[in-house]
Amino acid sequence: MSQTLTYVIGSDRRALVDNIQDFKVDFGDDNQNWVQARQFERGMRQVFVNIVNEDGTPFDLTGCNVWFEGLLPKTASGDFRVIDSDGYVPLDPSSGKFRFDMPGQAFTIAGSYRQAFFRIVKNGNSVTTLEFDLDVLADKVIDGLVPKDWIGPFETIADQLVDDLQKHTDAADKIIADFQQKVTDLVNQLNQQGSTTTSMLTELQNRITALETKIVQDGLFTQAEAATFENKIQDSVNKFLSSYGINVKDLGATGDGTTDDTKAFQDALINAGSGAIKRVIIPEGNYVITTELTIPDKVDLVGIDNKRNTTLLPKGIAYQFEVGSHSLISNFSIDAINNGKDIILIKLGGFGRGAHGSTIKNLYLHGSNEIKTDGIVAAPSGDNTNIYAINISNIEAEIVYDGIRFVSAQKVWINGNSVRDVTVTGFAHSALYLTSSQTGSLEIAQNLFTNIQFETIPEAEGKTYDPNHISGILVEFGDRNKFTMLHGWADDGKGAPGLSVMPNANTTNLNNFRDNVFDGYVEGSIVTNWYTAHYNDLSGLNVRQINGKKLKGYYQLNYGNISSVRNIISDDLIAEKVFGYAVPIFTSKNVSLSSSYDNYGAFLQANSNSGEMYITLSGNDHGLISSMSKITVGFDVTFDSSENYDNVDLNAGFANFKINADSTTSRVDSTAYKREFSVDRSYWNVRVIANITVGDVSAYDVHALTLAWDGLTEGHIKVRRFFVVPNEINATQQVDKGRAAHPWTTHKGPGDVTKFADMFLRVMPGELVDSPLNFDPNLLDKKVTSAGTQFLSYPIWY
Repeated sequence: MSQTLTYVIGSDRRALVDNIQDFKVDFGDDNQNWVQARQFERGMRQVFVNIVNEDGTPFDLTGCNVWFEGLLPKTASGDFRVIDSDGYVPLDPSSGKFRFDMPGQAFTIAGSYRQAFFRIVKNGNSVTTLEFDLDVLADKVIDGLVPKDWIGPFETIADQLVDDLQKHTDAADKIIADFQQKVTDLVNQLNQQGSTTTSMLTELQNRITALETKIVQDGLFTQAEAATFENKIQDSVNKFLSSYGINVKDLGATGDGTTDDTKAFQDALINAGSGAIKRVIIPEGNYVITTELTIPDKVDLVGIDNKRNTTLLPKGIAYQFEVGSHSLISNFSIDAINNGKDIILIKLGGFGRGAHGSTIKNLYLHGSNEIKTDGIVAAPSGDNTNIYAINISNIEAEIVYDGIRFVSAQKVWINGNSVRDVTVTGFAHSALYLTSSQTGSLEIAQNLFTNIQFETIPEAEGKTYDPNHISGILVEFGDRNKFTMLHGWADDGKGAPGLSVMPNANTTNLNNFRDNVFDGYVEGSIVTNWYTAHYNDLSGLNVRQINGKKLKGYYQLNYGNISSVRNIISDDLIAEKVFGYAVPIFTSKNVSLSSSYDNYGAFLQANSNSGEMYITLSGNDHGLISSMSKITVGFDVTFDSSENYDNVDLNAGFANFKINADSTTSRVDSTAYKREFSVDRSYWNVRVIANITVGDVSAYDVHALTLAWDGLTEGHIKVRRFFVVPNEINATQQVDKGRAAHPWTTHKGPGDVTKFADMFLRVMPGELVDSPLNFDPNLLDKKVTSAGTQFLSYPIWY
């Protein structure tokens, strides 16, 4: 039984949908393009089709294929569709004539098709569709076909798989691989044609199960071989399914930039969170979103076109997405220019929710200078809501407040994350911001930030811009993080700092602000304080100041005069000793020490032919120097004019002492890998330096600069200056003066201080030195700051 359909391309029009609920097309009484068939006629129904152009010339079908696609009558069993390409028989392609042999699966349900059409396909793309009315007459005598989603091309591939396995069981691996590729190609073609594939994927899973059953029943494999096959085919299917997902347009999204598509996204994410398909895909389009969206754990959200062609447009919301654990967020854009209020585009974690194992990559994020737009923000709260093992890469952000912000809290640590290949063009606050929200925050540690490029531009200077609080990389909290391949430009004309390493008010534990490593190039100044400059490694930075000076290494430690090498400890200690104050400077046994002035300034005079001087660093640098890997220790000394300094043995060094429980003291000297002398004969001045590898001295209580001498004839050596600087310098290099000396202070209460150690002050053990310092509680002085904070002061100058 057959019927002929005729279509005029350009003249024929699809009828309007008359019944939206059941999607029933009303063709009208005069429509001739209809087909009737009886249930279970299988392949007996043939349809002949003629296609002409509007001017009467034949429509050329050369190089085309024709697919039949239909949405079957609705049943209580579900909604089913049929797609078939095997029935196409070209009769006279150049004259627009073909025959289509309808598959039996098209006639399993009696009733009128909700939609039926032939799709003309060329080079994988849909050219046009030819609608017709398809009625299936009931057959109450026989049955046999069960309605289901039926994809003719896949059925052919599946049947071929069974046939190949019957003939070539020894080549099962290749057969399965070929099967996987064919299915992948098929779904690619269906997607390219615009056909929905969501329900088909479920049917694919069912069909594979049926294939496994048939293979076992037909005895194609032994039971063991069947189990191996099942594992292989299931792995193949899982990989295939993971490449596709729930299409938001299948659930009603339009992507037209005007319609509110929120519900489609919500439904897709809910279905992915509870169903077998864990991926939501976003086709090309512009999607308006008016509600914050939460991505369930283990659910992916992926754009399927160029990321600039797939854009989400938030409107009136506080954040776009909340991301948890084991998800992939990739390949789309978010543009918040019309959001109308402050917004976070990607939020890691949330209330009671941490995030780990997720990947966020290949995104374009755009904000507005009218609102505070943050790109990617770690924002968990509550117990065990930590952020770790997150991979962020290939992110472009423009006109934002903070590009990426990590915020720790008392119950939140942010460790072991990777952020790489990030470009931030235009920011009102920072491109990358590490901070803490509470006193006692846990830590932001051991994170890697690689290839971070950032640029300040005038377009970002909007309502949230504060010229006094902006920096390309802004680190207020964090330890043991590595910042490598930094590239920063300042093009806003305001000279914003390229890097700021300064603790905030919540960073009360300075162990949470140390051992960060920085390298790269940042245009503009850097901002540090004494602690942050000395306890973090800035040696890999190449910084250009606004005045054009270039520098590299530790010179930036003293950013007030950034091109100089400056003494880390106070240069006033000798003068304070002259004034009679207690100063932690000691000499070895039997070496008396006095202090005085002459025409060249203050000096300390040691009276002995041989001996050693110690300047303890606990109390001079808060114990920081002992944690540096390399330092240079130097002394400027003079002798009496009668002394032949060529016969005097001078050695600068760095010694560490440990006081054991039985009051005995052990000593270790850090290695001096180079020593140098410089002589100024004008007033018998000799500079001796030692380049020191400090080593691990964490087990020692007291650290001291040392000067040892031997071979004096007159028995007088005058020390006019001592200094320590990071890294290696030579004996002739200028060392600028260090800070002023101050009395030692502590924030403990008077009853809590009974010895120097209670004040975190270490002095040389009494058994080693000529004039030990003894603690006197009566010398403690209670003071109050202008802010009302009480502290204790002790008259030891450091």
